[in-house]
Amino acid sequence: MTSPSILEDQRSLIAFLSKPGVLSESTPHKVDTLGAVVFLAEDKAFKLKRAVSFRFMDFGNRSKRDNAAKAELILNRRTAKTLYLGLTPVYQIGESFHLGELSEEIDPALNAVAHLVTMRRFKDGQTFDQLVDAGELDSVLIDQLADTIADFHAQTPATCKDAAATSLTFSARRTAKDLLDAKNLLGENSTILVGKIEDALARYESEITHRGANGSVKRLHGDLHLANVARINNSPVIFDALEFDNDMATVDELHDLAFLIMDLWARNAHFLAARVWSRYLATNGKYEGLALAPLFISMRAAVRAKVALHAVEHSKGKDRESKLSEAKHYVQTALNALAKPKPRLIAIGGLSGSGKTTLAHALAPLLAPAVGAVHLRSDGIRKRRAGLHFNVKLPKSAYSSSENKAVYETLINEAKAVLLQGSPVIVDAVFARSDERKAIQQVAEQLNLPFNGFWLEADLIERQQRIVERKVDISDATPAVAARQENYELGHINWQRLNALESPLAVVIEELNLQG
Repeated sequence: MTSPSILEDQRSLIAFLSKPGVLSESTPHKVDTLGAVVFLAEDKAFKLKRAVSFRFMDFGNRSKRDNAAKAELILNRRTAKTLYLGLTPVYQIGESFHLGELSEEIDPALNAVAHLVTMRRFKDGQTFDQLVDAGELDSVLIDQLADTIADFHAQTPATCKDAAATSLTFSARRTAKDLLDAKNLLGENSTILVGKIEDALARYESEITHRGANGSVKRLHGDLHLANVARINNSPVIFDALEFDNDMATVDELHDLAFLIMDLWARNAHFLAARVWSRYLATNGKYEGLALAPLFISMRAAVRAKVALHAVEHSKGKDRESKLSEAKHYVQTALNALAKPKPRLIAIGGLSGSGKTTLAHALAPLLAPAVGAVHLRSDGIRKRRAGLHFNVKLPKSAYSSSENKAVYETLINEAKAVLLQGSPVIVDAVFARSDERKAIQQVAEQLNLPFNGFWLEADLIERQQRIVERKVDISDATPAVAARQENYELGHINWQRLNALESPLAVVIEELNLQG
């Protein structure tokens, strides 16, 4: 790792901004990052670009810092419009500084010595890394985040990037050099990791290039980890996009998402990682490129290892030991992500309220590293086919026999597409008809892959009670629907029957020989 070159002395400016009465009545709390000094005032946050130059980030002169400040404002208003208020110029006369008026633009006369990115401050403890550590990041928030990311990605125009594979390889090798330079600190794992990433890049070069040329590469967030998402008014808000290098942030959609997945996995939030992955994919039903996910996640973990190594260089004592341990953890996370998943098909059926989705969510992270199994829900497909958000209730016409047939056909096609990408799949639907159960089982048989079918059972009162207790869910089932299902002719069920009240997950884990 290389130390930054500090190209201008900003100490007097920082001292001015730190004074009470300048940015706030009291002394603001100052937070130092690699490229900025952030001042947290009463109801606002002000970010000053530091006069530093790294190999990967150059704020070496005032023009570069001003451009980065303006870019940060524009880029983050895509996802956090109400959070980013504008730019506050700072002027200097002799030895004195003073603040200008909040503006949308860089001072055209270029008299300002700095432009502070000015944000509305949110409550402390609300970033998603803090929520995970506090055990407050629940499934509702993570589903909302997956939907928010999917919407952002869908609304961002594609960048035709025929050289997507070349760009990705360049980025990987830049990180690899730093890891190899620190081999004496990281041990042999750094060499093993670099070799495995190189192999994966070569193996998937054509697919990466294909996706770049066909609209999957966009100017996205670029730094989408948990600390850059906040809970504001009980909804996730994505902020602090990578602003200083368009090339670094012009990435495959799955590579952008991979940072969040990796961060959850590295924090042992495996359930949430698998959930956000499947929810994101379900929003558009595009299951191409899934084989690239292990590579993308591994590369994100490698970058985190590199950042931790930089902190090692500038730390001492216990803090240095902690940062070195963190770097090693991310290297191991990167290696674990590259473990090849074993494709298999698991179908979970049962009448509404029997616990199919709960079981699928719990099972998914146990079936593959980093992202878990892809969880396909008939309810999600039905909403997508209707062009509606997952939480919008459908009319009765969406449950006609012809539409039911189309939903199950889509479910089968998507399961097949995911399996062909090498990922395990969990299919979650009522499967009330014997021909529906037979059709999904034939998918695995045709691909010569393992199949397990599980049928969940619970009495009507229990099923209705579970439906009533649901908070936010894709399913449109009501207690009345559950009652009507009691009259279904289910035919012979040759799947393994599970009592919904007797720890079905434990039974499935044992049946599949998994580690719970």
